[in-house]
Amino acid sequence: MKNVIIPAIILLLAFCSYSCGKKKTHVDFSRQDLPAFNTGDWWWYRIIDSLNGGAVDTLRLTITSSAQSGDTLRCACTVDRNGTVIDTNQMIVTPTMFYFYSDTALFSYTIPLPFAVGDAQRLTNDSYYTVDYQNILSYQTGFVVLSQSNDVYNVKMGLSGFEFGYGAIYQLSKGIGIVSADYGHVRTGYRGHKTQQLIDYSVH
Repeated sequence: MKNVIIPAIILLLAFCSYSCGKKKTHVDFSRQDLPAFNTGDWWWYRIIDSLNGGAVDTLRLTITSSAQSGDTLRCACTVDRNGTVIDTNQMIVTPTMFYFYSDTALFSYTIPLPFAVGDAQRLTNDSYYTVDYQNILSYQTGFVVLSQSNDVYNVKMGLSGFEFGYGAIYQLSKGIGIVSADYGHVRTGYRGHKTQQLIDYSVH
């Protein structure tokens, strides 16, 4: 697995570059297909670190407050382990993106909206990547919608920057959000591979 992470990222970015602009005219998934993201909603995930002896962790993401301003919804969130908060972060939802950033074992993502199965884009220098936690305008990002089954969509993302890169496949479900993710991360002197699986959730 270690030896395929970097080639997979390179291939993904090459494919996204080649396929840029080949978006379908119809829409399979839009902002309206996501939950409302209300205060008190939570998602409980199992994290498996396959390159660290298969270590297992369980983390719960909870929305502690949400505020709508125009088309933008901003949600303050906490991540807790067995009831102890280990991180605070933010989720942003607009008609054109679904964004979450975390410094913990939960995976970060920026998923363009709306999308259709077969979409492939190079997402470099999009203004919505300038957000509260980091500015990633200089990064090279690829996005491919692979397939869907029973309202669950497989979305493949790749990102590369100075001496680092990652590739991930997210499963995004209508009415729920992220239900699983498979993530490979490489940087100078480090390689990682983790999976994130939804155990339970509560949305209103």
